[in-house]
Amino acid sequence: MIMAMKQCFENDFVKMEIHNGILFQYYKAGSNFNLDVSKKIVKARVDFLKGRNFPVVILDEGIVSMDRASRTFFASDEGLKGVSKAAFVETTVFSHMLIRFFFLRMQKALIAAGVFTSRRDAINWLKGEQEQMLIN
Repeated sequence: MIMAMKQCFENDFVKMEIHNGILFQYYKAGSNFNLDVSKKIVKARVDFLKGRNFPVVILDEGIVSMDRASRTFFASDEGLKGVSKAAFVETTVFSHMLIRFFFLRMQKALIAAGVFTSRRDAINWLKGEQEQMLIN
């Protein structure tokens, strides 16, 4: 039996792993994101992916804050480097507010993005097996 090797990267703010052609990006609990931190996360992602693009599942494990400059940066061409499609998984009230209001309503969409309440639904959507959850 041949098992697929999982590639991983981790720092103080984010854990990333590639599994079955999907990048899983976990924002760590207790993190406060400002523009400097956000740029470091994107640089780490670009370095980790080595110029490749992946669909990504983004999971918030308990971010404490994210300033406006960070939100704007993450939604920009530069902030989306290495991301071909994004599936956000809502896990907290903060992630619900952040994803639905700031990322999906206030920012111009540069890539396809969906919001889900389960990791399985997010993965299925990235694989084209499920419709995107509608934004209320």
